[in-house]
Amino acid sequence: MFGQHQVQATQFINTPFQHLYDRGTILDWDRPQLRNRKFYLDERHLSEERFIDLTCQPKNADKRALLWSCSAKVTFLRTACDGVVDQAIFEHLFSNNDPTYHFTTHLKGNKGNYYYSRGLIDIIQSSCMDLADPDNPLIEGPEDAVCFKVDGVGMYLSKKMLDAQSPVFHTMFADGLKENAKDFYVLKEVDLEGFLRFLGIIHSINLSVDKKFVENLLYLGDRFQCKLVLQLGEECLLKLPEEDMSLAKKLALANLYKLNCMLLEATHGVSKIPQIQELKQLLDSENKLIGGSDDVAHFKVGGVDMYLSKKILGCHSPLFKALFTRCFNEKAEDFYELKDINSNDFLRFVGLIHSIDLSVDDDSLENLLQLGYTFKCRLVLRLCEDYLLTMTVEEMDWQKKIVIGDRYKLNSVLLQAMEGVSRKKWRIFREKQQLSEYTLALYLRQRL
Repeated sequence: MFGQHQVQATQFINTPFQHLYDRGTILDWDRPQLRNRKFYLDERHLSEERFIDLTCQPKNADKRALLWSCSAKVTFLRTACDGVVDQAIFEHLFSNNDPTYHFTTHLKGNKGNYYYSRGLIDIIQSSCMDLADPDNPLIEGPEDAVCFKVDGVGMYLSKKMLDAQSPVFHTMFADGLKENAKDFYVLKEVDLEGFLRFLGIIHSINLSVDKKFVENLLYLGDRFQCKLVLQLGEECLLKLPEEDMSLAKKLALANLYKLNCMLLEATHGVSKIPQIQELKQLLDSENKLIGGSDDVAHFKVGGVDMYLSKKILGCHSPLFKALFTRCFNEKAEDFYELKDINSNDFLRFVGLIHSIDLSVDDDSLENLLQLGYTFKCRLVLRLCEDYLLTMTVEEMDWQKKIVIGDRYKLNSVLLQAMEGVSRKKWRIFREKQQLSEYTLALYLRQRL
């Protein structure tokens, strides 16, 4: 059996939306935060097991140039006269990349009885940008806006970010390769959905890559020579099990797009020698990561000289951008000394920003979080957050995750760590640990 609910929250904020199944179902969605979102619930069941797909879409989903994400906590309950017969509670980041969450519940109780399904969706964080709007949030100002046409759809993008992430776009802007001098750039043989995912990655909105789109993203990363997209695509290939993609297919992609780690793992096991050699480049004043003499920034960190790209650092960090525009620097020369920062930690930090090595591990995690938070670098914070979410309770207990999530304002980490923590345990923990008002309020909201 199949059923579908369509919930448009602007119409049902205070009134339960009702739709009857064969046994009777009532679905309540009563959070005002939903007013710009639609949620679709598809259910199929066999015996006691229920397979449920919850899909989120922006209200204006008919617009093709939307780049959006919505982090939500969902509580799904099915009740009958004898109490709760099944339930599911989860937190998920819905986005262009992943608009649907799949979960399973088990129906218990007397066959033929009526039951009532109640769902509560609590929006934690959301954003929705219409890239067809020349004033969309990705653009810093009129001088930063550049118009593209992809698959017949016009969109306004950030010239600075594209220029910093891709030498192909850099050349395109320098040569003025528009359809005509006053109009737009046309990207031919580019899939719109894949390109929106590509933009979500370079703007650090969503760094996830899945098996469905990995080939598309590898193609775009290679076509535009974007190292960040290529590395995330390569990491996806490394993690895919044999049943999802054969070794032969992986090797073919690795050979086509020159993915060194994938080739090394297939032949000799994983090695970080290529990344180590590339990190050493940052100690050379003429390294190939710098886009010319005007782009070089000379740093001294822990007594070690490093030569970095102002363009790349400025795109990923508003503090570096301010530093390079001399908001905080009165000297004329491009020399900057960072005190009280370990040179090895900073090298790993800029390695992430320059897409040399995107790996985070237990040893580097907290130092990278501190540097990401200090320099307001969303890319580094997002990579660390993703790593924290993969850690089991055995690898890091919920108390430490909450402390870290509270310190660096990592919503997904906080919600994951709070799941299942009883009021008694929470009361004992908060008496010993000073937490922000935001985290305390989030726990109360999570318990509703």
